[in-house]
Amino acid sequence: MQLRKTILCAILLAVGFILHQVVPAFAGVTFDIQLSMLFEIIFICMDIKTTFIVSIASGLITALTTKFPGGQIPNMIDKMITGIAVYFLIKLLTKFLNRQVSTVIVGFIGTLLSGTVFLASALIILGRLPAPFTFLFLTVALPTAVANCIITPLLYNIVTASKKITGFEF
Repeated sequence: MQLRKTILCAILLAVGFILHQVVPAFAGVTFDIQLSMLFEIIFICMDIKTTFIVSIASGLITALTTKFPGGQIPNMIDKMITGIAVYFLIKLLTKFLNRQVSTVIVGFIGTLLSGTVFLASALIILGRLPAPFTFLFLTVALPTAVANCIITPLLYNIVTASKKITGFEF
């Protein structure tokens, strides 16, 4: 990765970390706003190596800060699968749709995938969840997906505008 791209990725991961810390937990699960940052980085960089590295970093951040009992390994699994899947989803969507529409779709589908993978892997690894799978999916994953439909394009627009203003290119 180029130095500028690395710095931008680190800043966005740090912002995601801060947001992940301040968002309250519900039924032992935190709304994972860090995903919006992961999606944003993938949109900006569009590089499989960067996606892989940032997915690992994002997984580590959320694993270290999780409020879900035993959620460290499921967070790592979730971010790796979601990051790679979203990379290919973005490549597909941007062939047919503009980036604004793609960011909304990726925010929603990527978050639903992430929530499903996290809850399923936690259920498999831990053998139980703090509440039924369906309840957690409907009360945490789905509202987070809706929130990320708004947050992901908003962040994309902010980063794109700041790139134009500063002349920052990579």
